[in-house]
Parts: sequence; C-alpha cells; structure tokens
Amino acid sequence: MFDTYNGTFITNIVGEDYLFTCHPQNVKHILADQFSDFSTSEERKHLFKHFSNRGILTLDGPAWVESREQLRRQFSHYRSIMDLDMYERHVSQFIARVPAGGSTVELQEMFGMLALDALSEFVMGTSVASLSGQQSEELRKLSNAIRCIKSTIARKGFFGPMHWLVGRGEFKRQCDVVRNYVQKAARQTLKDRQVKGDAFLEDESGYCFLRSLAVGEQNCDVLRDQVSDILLAGVDTLTSLLSATFWLLARDVRVLGLLRAQVRDICGTERPTYDQIKGLPYLRWVMNEGIN
Repeated sequence: MFDTYNGTFITNIVGEDYLFTCHPQNVKHILADQFSDFSTSEERKHLFKHFSNRGILTLDGPAWVESREQLRRQFSHYRSIMDLDMYERHVSQFIARVPAGGSTVELQEMFGMLALDALSEFVMGTSVASLSGQQSEELRKLSNAIRCIKSTIARKGFFGPMHWLVGRGEFKRQCDVVRNYVQKAARQTLKDRQVKGDAFLEDESGYCFLRSLAVGEQNCDVLRDQVSDILLAGVDTLTSLLSATFWLLARDVRVLGLLRAQVRDICGTERPTYDQIKGLPYLRWVMNEGIN
C-alpha cells in the first residue's frame, strides 16, 4: 500500500478512517516539529490506560506538554547519562549467548532481552538480568509481563475499534505485575530522597532515570507511570532498531565491511569512548537506514 500510494494513504477499518504514513517528513512533523498540533487518538489511549494513567503515552494537551518537558530535561544532556560500563556489561552477556560455529540464532528475541536488561537498569537502577542466566523468579515474571503487554497492545491496536475482541483479563494481570514492581521502586526512591536530602544523588554511582526524575517530582504515581512508559517504549524501539539494522547488514557485505573498517580505525579493539562513538559517521548512517 505504501508503494502504491507513495508512502501515505487512508483506509477504512470497521467504519473508521485511519491514515497511515511512512513518509519521513510526515513522521518528522507528527513526532517532532508539530507534535503539539496532534491529539492522542482515543483508539490509542485505551491501549495504555490500564498500564499507565499518568505517563506521557496517555496524556494530552497541557498535561502532555508538562510531561514532555519533564522528560526533555532528563534527556537533554545525553553525555552525562551515558553509562558505557553498563552497556558494555550487557552487550558482553549478549555476545556470550551467540552460538559459535556459524549456527542459526534468533537475534530478534535476544535483542529484546538485551534491550530489556539495559533499559531496566537505565530507568530503575537494577537490571531484570534476562541474559545473565541468574534471573530471580520476580524478575522473570516482570520480564514475561513486559513481553505480554507489548504483544497485547500490538494486537489490540491492529483491531482498532474492535479491540474489545482481544481479551483483557491476562493483559490487566500482567500490567499489575509491572505497575506493582515499578511502584515499589518509586516509593523506595522517594523515601531515600526524603532521608538523604541534598546527598540523594551524590552517593550513587551511575545515572538512574527514576532517581534523577525524583529530584523534581514527588508524586509516586507519576514516577511509576513515566518509568513504565519509558521502559515499554524504549525496549520496543531499541529491539526494532537493532533487529532491522542487523537484518540489513546481513544482506550487504559491502556496507558491513565499510562499517567494520571505520570502527576498527577509530576505536581499535578496546571499548570505545563516548567521543569515539560520536565520531563514527558511517555508524550513524547505518543506524538511520535501520530506522527508516
């Protein structure tokens, strides 16, 4: 359909008109330049309502603007929140699980585990450790709950106004698993903030989204929902990007060779620094192809 109608078309699903677009400029206007001109569709709000009532994925109007500003302040200084040691640890666990000898491996599933491990540590300070082989029962249930929520939201979204045909019982139970876990972490963070005062951030190693957000936000429900939204959206986005990029690289030996050569020339065989990563333009171009 995108090929037939040059990237943008309208179709009717069960009596409702839906506009689909993959045109880069349209996506840019909707998600960046003119985001405030678009409201959150009622057909989308219901997907996240039980999972997150006060997070950015369900808010609209002035509340959304305030929520977006809250998140923008957290991500505006990316260098200071980039923990390369943390990513090195998770990527090493990922590589260790790739079978030797050139046998087939399901990378998309493993990328999902990598994204979940890294993002959970980034947002809450503790990883769910799905790649470690030493996952506790509580963390296993949390990991499974996030996967179930993502899958159910996708199915319900495709059903549009007929979303009620997809059962909600299991979905709500899994949402409660995530909400309860993150709520517990948010309460403990606020308690630490109250006890430690100005030393709240100083005695911690590494950046933690929840801890940093709690400096200016004292509402536990808001903290819970913002963390849950970033975790859910971030895992899905990172998994999709890595899967698409590696799928493309596997089909173009020339591009893979050029990328490997630039990484080798700039970074050598040691773990790269932040400046070295920023100085890899070909890597950025390859990732942009994965996004598109």
